[in-house]
Amino acid sequence: TAVSFPFVGTWVKKGEPLALGACGDRETAILSPFDGTVTAVNHAVGRNPRLLNEAPYGKGWLFVFHPKDSAWEKLPTGAAARHWFRDEERRLSHFMELNLGMAAADGGELLIPAPKALSREKCQSLTREFLRS
Repeated sequence: TAVSFPFVGTWVKKGEPLALGACGDRETAILSPFDGTVTAVNHAVGRNPRLLNEAPYGKGWLFVFHPKDSAWEKLPTGAAARHWFRDEERRLSHFMELNLGMAAADGGELLIPAPKALSREKCQSLTREFLRS
């Protein structure tokens, strides 16, 4: 329901927050995977956070980040990246099934955002499991 960003030009160290996302009263930080500088932010998402879900690979981008060094080159690309995303999607589905039970047993989508469907403790567990480096 809300996203906040660092200012353009902000230097961020690995593990520090790059952005903060909120869903109702639940908040989580998106941590920097590398040392580097924020070079652009998408204020359109700040004004309309639904873009994150509606167009995550188009109008829903969050920020541009310039890493300090070439450590980013070790990230998976191409088929390896697609495989990683599929594995993470399965892992997230499994996490949600374990923590929500039959909430989406028909294979459909949740009618409310996952953070609102989970207890505060389980939402924190989801954040630790999927958004921490």
